Amino acid sequence: MDMERNRVVPDYQDRQEAITASAVEESIRRHVKYTLAKPWDGLSANDLLAAVELSVRDLLIERMLETQERHRQEDPKTLSYISIEFLIGQSLTNHLRNLRVFELYREALGRLGIDLDELEEAEGDAALGNGGLGRLAACFLDSLATLNYPAYGYGINYEYGLFKQEIDDGYQREKPENWLAQNSPWEIARPDEACLVPLYGHIEHAVDRKGEYNPMWMGWKVVVGIPHDMLVSGYGGRSVNVLRLYSARSSQEFDMRIFN
Repeated sequence: MDMERNRVVPDYQDRQEAITASAVEESIRRHVKYTLAKPWDGLSANDLLAAVELSVRDLLIERMLETQERHRQEDPKTLSYISIEFLIGQSLTNHLRNLRVFELYREALGRLGIDLDELEEAEGDAALGNGGLGRLAACFLDSLATLNYPAYGYGINYEYGLFKQEIDDGYQREKPENWLAQNSPWEIARPDEACLVPLYGHIEHAVDRKGEYNPMWMGWKVVVGIPHDMLVSGYGGRSVNVLRLYSARSSQEFDMRIFN
């Protein structure tokens, strides 16, 4: 893709419909009321964080749809990056800076009596990996979006991708951390695009009627892969690409014989 294309796609804040602090404040209040269905008074730190993240996600979705429409019109080649892990860390600050609305949100949150720095500390890491390759994969996706390439990431939506470390009687203890227990606002579930994934089984060697070798895969089971999309913003908000993560679900009811 020609690098000149980066200069013809405007930065997020360069567009005529650039948002204001008042619009941000209204967006946060709207999500508290209509998405979280809670009154403003007595909100927990997690509630406030979720409302702010949902507000930022609105901006990301808007830009993602524009990015995908641009790709449909240009019909470019698409890059797909598959990795066993994506160590993306905390998303709030990253998206605010990439969309160049960090100070705008600080001002809006200040009007609401919320400290952005404290809010950032409350956000946990996305437990999608813990190794150097996972961090490299996340950096690749960031760079591809910044350079305006049509790229998609594909991986696994781990429920327990990291351990939670605690100090107990002077010793470090590791416990499983279910980062999805709070229903991350950054994930967009796509159950209508679920797919069937065959697993297990064995190969039976056979020949067909013509005497040609025709092995059969037998005794397999099926799980359902439910896609969840996380949005990847490039610096300047020129492009917002998608990281698609699959959660596994049973394709049938429990087989009670397993527990006998």
